[in-house]
Amino acid sequence: MSKGFGSFFNKPVEELLSFEGTPEEYIKFAGIQDVVNGCDDVFRKAVEMGPSDMHPGITNSGFTFVNQGAFGGAKQPLLEVSDYWKRIQQKQPLVFFDRVLLPACVLAVRVLARFFSVSPQEVFLFPNATYGLNTVLSNVPHEHILLFSTTYGSVKKMVNHYSTPPRITQVDIPLKKIKTWQTKADILTWFEHCIQKVSFPNKRTVLMIESVSSNTAIRWPYSEMAAKAKEINENFYVVVDAAHQLGMFTVEEPIKNVDAFITNGHKWLGTPSGVGVVILPEYKSVGGEKLVSSPLVVSHGSESSFSSATLWHGHTDYSPWLTVPWALKLLSLNANYLEHETIPLADTAEALLTKTWRVPRVYLPFMTAPLLRLIQLPSGIQSLFAGRGSDLQNVLHSHKIECPVKDINGLLHVRVSVFTYNTIRDFEHLASTVVRISEGGSKL
Repeated sequence: MSKGFGSFFNKPVEELLSFEGTPEEYIKFAGIQDVVNGCDDVFRKAVEMGPSDMHPGITNSGFTFVNQGAFGGAKQPLLEVSDYWKRIQQKQPLVFFDRVLLPACVLAVRVLARFFSVSPQEVFLFPNATYGLNTVLSNVPHEHILLFSTTYGSVKKMVNHYSTPPRITQVDIPLKKIKTWQTKADILTWFEHCIQKVSFPNKRTVLMIESVSSNTAIRWPYSEMAAKAKEINENFYVVVDAAHQLGMFTVEEPIKNVDAFITNGHKWLGTPSGVGVVILPEYKSVGGEKLVSSPLVVSHGSESSFSSATLWHGHTDYSPWLTVPWALKLLSLNANYLEHETIPLADTAEALLTKTWRVPRVYLPFMTAPLLRLIQLPSGIQSLFAGRGSDLQNVLHSHKIECPVKDINGLLHVRVSVFTYNTIRDFEHLASTVVRISEGGSKL
């Protein structure tokens, strides 16, 4: 039998990735039937609770929690799956690490590949999206980086770390401009105009795009934007920050035209913290130049392949990765609830807040992320807290409401998350509290 890298006694990671067969056939091939069957038993018992009951910590916290999009909140069945894997590890650590861990990690990779309609060789696991983005940006040689004002703050810091200001262009997107877009074609026309103005035809340029922007909650047509960019300049290397993607949508559109796609599991998939996913289409074919090939951490698998190098990064807790197959099962099981209960609740909540606060809707529906909404705060709040969004967020916290406040082009907004544990009462509480704060004025 062929052996994996280092002291591991499992089949080589590359052989496990290239196996052709169903997940059930792979589990038998990898020799992990018993532990997977045990996990299935734990999962079946755990999912007897309904979708709205899967976050008992949050629902019993005493807070109105409308911020799943920040640090997430793991679903109880997946916490139990994670605990199961930790118990397996402690029962016999050598068996777990030498013979079970890597085949089980590859199972997670394989189910993610099926979900995103890519090959397993294109999917890489990381501790989080930040780790994945750093890996990509530290590897790709470039002459320029192009990003937008809506880009997430930590990503801007990464860009500044891996490049220098003369080689960085940030395109401003004023909110008043966004509000003029009536169709997806309007976005693409604006985007094409921007790209033509700042394109560098003879230089590799890293283009940073978001699938759903974190601060402004815009759903971007990233595949079409990537295609448009490459029509104009084939030297664009397109990186999609999709931190809000995995689990936001029950069915994923094919990943097309992009060079790196980075997402994570703790926000909308509901995994325990520690699941980052990078998809690199350049690994679809064997051979040829691979721009992303050096891991940030060098360990036993580093001389085997990039897959081996990223799957093992030292002794740590790998149980979050091992929850992924069951997280995607849970997403499928709850798809009907998400579609018919949670997303309609998001629409109802947005309508309630805008009506109560007498403010216009920020975006048209085609730009709206299903579970994440940006709502302008009322005029009284704008006067009271001008330029002090963090102060307002603290005041909301004192009222037992967890909701981020965003200053977008000089106007304060709340970015509300809507998830399976939320009810309309959460948003009624937010709406009425903001009104009371606004009317309280100097009493605060």
